[in-house]
Amino acid sequence: MTSNEPVTLDVPHLGDLLESRGRTWKVYVEGYPGASFLGPRSSTYVRRHVPFLSFKNIQDDAGRCQRIVNATVLGDDIRSGALPDYALYVPDLKHSGHDTGVSAADRWLSETFGPLLRNQHFMENMLFIVTFD
Repeated sequence: MTSNEPVTLDVPHLGDLLESRGRTWKVYVEGYPGASFLGPRSSTYVRRHVPFLSFKNIQDDAGRCQRIVNATVLGDDIRSGALPDYALYVPDLKHSGHDTGVSAADRWLSETFGPLLRNQHFMENMLFIVTFD
């Protein structure tokens, strides 16, 4: 990728690999307007932060698009034991650190995920990875 413009890629991706192995996946996105929204931005949500929406076989499949949800769904999925095998959480522009800096992003990460990381039940068989650029 050489720009922030939305793209459509007709190539295999991580979701395909997971599904081919019988694994589930879901993407939790802060500020995501839902309904397979493919616009470049909505308030503090930006599509470029959601890689799964760049793939044609997701864009063209309503069922797969439903695996991309607003981040508010995460708490419900945790409480009901419905977390997928692979989950990706995408912060909005306020929390990604791009517009607010590393300190603000670190504070948000601690407040949002700190309690979960201290929860033994949540962390059982969990690999939790944070990426930052």
